[in-house]
Amino acid sequence: MHVTDNDCFPPPLVKQAPCSCVVDLHPFPFADSQSFNASAPLQTYCVKLRDMGDSDDFVHVLRSSCCGNGMDGEEATIRKAVVSFVIILRGDCGLLLSMDVVPKGNKDSTLTFTSTSMMPCEKSVAFARIRMMLLTRLILCFTLASTASTASFKCPVERPVPTGRFMFFNILHGGEDRLDRIVNYVRDSQLDFLGLSELNHFSDRKLQQFGASVGMPHTYFLYAKSGYHLGVVSKHPFDMISKETEELWHHGHIYVYLKALKVSIFVTHLSPHKSTVRRWEASKILETWQREMAPLLVLGDLNTLSPLYAAEHATLRSLFLSDPRLSKKFLDAEQNIDYVPMRMLLTELHDAGLGTSGYTVPTDLTDDSMHAARMRLDYALSSEKNRYIARTDDAQRTLSDHFPLVVQRCDFAQLKSGQEL
Repeated sequence: MHVTDNDCFPPPLVKQAPCSCVVDLHPFPFADSQSFNASAPLQTYCVKLRDMGDSDDFVHVLRSSCCGNGMDGEEATIRKAVVSFVIILRGDCGLLLSMDVVPKGNKDSTLTFTSTSMMPCEKSVAFARIRMMLLTRLILCFTLASTASTASFKCPVERPVPTGRFMFFNILHGGEDRLDRIVNYVRDSQLDFLGLSELNHFSDRKLQQFGASVGMPHTYFLYAKSGYHLGVVSKHPFDMISKETEELWHHGHIYVYLKALKVSIFVTHLSPHKSTVRRWEASKILETWQREMAPLLVLGDLNTLSPLYAAEHATLRSLFLSDPRLSKKFLDAEQNIDYVPMRMLLTELHDAGLGTSGYTVPTDLTDDSMHAARMRLDYALSSEKNRYIARTDDAQRTLSDHFPLVVQRCDFAQLKSGQEL
């Protein structure tokens, strides 16, 4: 085979499916104790992300400079990029460039880029040229990977710019032995604001520590008489509008204003026992909303079903009738599904998850008979139609008995200081 000088450099990168073993411990062929077989055909190797501790804003670039048996590497460090490896394996007249790229803060999203080119072993490629090529492609990969990490939240053409990321998460009994994993998940989600329920065994101090761990230093903890406390965690400062645990509130609510995002957010966890109590709570949400101040975003475990999904509830009524507790929770006096609490809210608010959010219970962790079937109980409701897109992160099957509800705000353009859309 005739090989020219130009063949010594890989062609443009080709996007491929992610390696399946990226998250698994894997014996790598370039480990110090092993050697690379130069006569073997070119192969693509899966690469495990390195645990870089506090230095997770670095990328390590490993390079093979050998053309025979064994591995001889150089390492470079680049700031402000992604946690990943870039590997060159040069075998028998061959060069393989394989990149596993993970956007910083989102280790669950991975792209693999592979490029191959034949080159004669007797030819050496200048390290400077290889290095420049690697760095250029790393920047390209970082750009593509960053875009891919928000692909699930692609904003519509009429509002193409993402301007805020929110989440509501019922973490089940304070997270218990899952709390460290919840912290890692929230930190990697790169949120502007998080509403939490079931903060059992939490305190104001513990929530502050949680906020510091996820890079969101502004917190508020609301003690609930039920023991299922509420909390908010924010990247931005906020003003308290109201908070309540008295009257008929089963758990309570926290209502705050974020000046940086020009939105007021109402976080709540409605009654898990009676739809009649949820009717009262729904009326209070609308009554408390200060419409002249800012648009409203309601985040919460509303423990109610939506009439917008009535067609999917055909089999649920018979299930509810078979269990007195389910009947009390979901049915009205006529033994029909009580949609009144959600109907009340939908008179002035829009369901941000309509058509995009799946069921929020049960998960693989569920042992609650109240989650006896797939139901959507957690919601993001907005006073602004089509500005927010909500989805259930159903990949998180063992963090809680509810899936996290992630919400993306989409605008016409990037918000500037003092600008209103």
